[in-house]
Amino acid sequence: MTTSVASPEKHLSATVPVPVPGAPAAAIDTARVAGLIAQLLAELGEDPAREGLIGTPDRVAAWWSAFLSPGDAATATCFTESQLSDQLVIVGGMSVWSLCEHHMLPMNLQVSAGYVPDGEVVGLSKFGRIAQHFAGRLQVQERFTRQVAEHLAGVIGREDVAVAVGGVHLLNGTAPRRTDETFVLVRVNPQEISVPSTTVIVQWDTLGVCQARALTADGNSRGQRQINGSELFPDAIAGHAIREMVGGPAARSLVPLCYLAEHDD
Repeated sequence: MTTSVASPEKHLSATVPVPVPGAPAAAIDTARVAGLIAQLLAELGEDPAREGLIGTPDRVAAWWSAFLSPGDAATATCFTESQLSDQLVIVGGMSVWSLCEHHMLPMNLQVSAGYVPDGEVVGLSKFGRIAQHFAGRLQVQERFTRQVAEHLAGVIGREDVAVAVGGVHLLNGTAPRRTDETFVLVRVNPQEISVPSTTVIVQWDTLGVCQARALTADGNSRGQRQINGSELFPDAIAGHAIREMVGGPAARSLVPLCYLAEHDD
């Protein structure tokens, strides 16, 4: 789960153009990409000309071109609505697919956004388009969260914006696991849950001291210690205390993931 709170960029009127940072600088050469995919298949021991793979390089190249060109989110239309001023507006249930740039594998991102309007509300359809716009590129979950939050702050012209993103990364379910692979369990105090979306916003710097326990995949203990929440994963990277507990090489593969437990075990 990642969260972000952004400062406003500028006050915007009824419509706001959506920026496109990270978009391809030039049109994608699908013919060249198809040739590279065919070369990749050959290097993997496959025959690109065999039945079943004929046409695959072209299809993959076309997919990349479509994925990296998700379409401009056009304009974020705002409507005058004085009755909602200073009330919290939450938009949830947004699900988008992106590609983790570390392994170029898909990740499904569940997005919830909240803001406090000041005489204007943002059109609901725009939230999903904004999320899809920033998802249509090589991404990391933390940067995606920040980009959506900063853009929404620019739309409303105020800093009263928060975005929470939960991600399911396909690498976690497809990568071969070693029995000596390390993971770290961190117990935190009960967090506020938004029902029915069951969205949990975890603010690392307000967790205080947490009990952390490092285990290998086969259940062997690698150590345990108390670590301040702000030092667990600064900038989404395992902090010094965790690296010291599990060892540098093992810590490099650790990423922060959150789940809910209804028991204390």
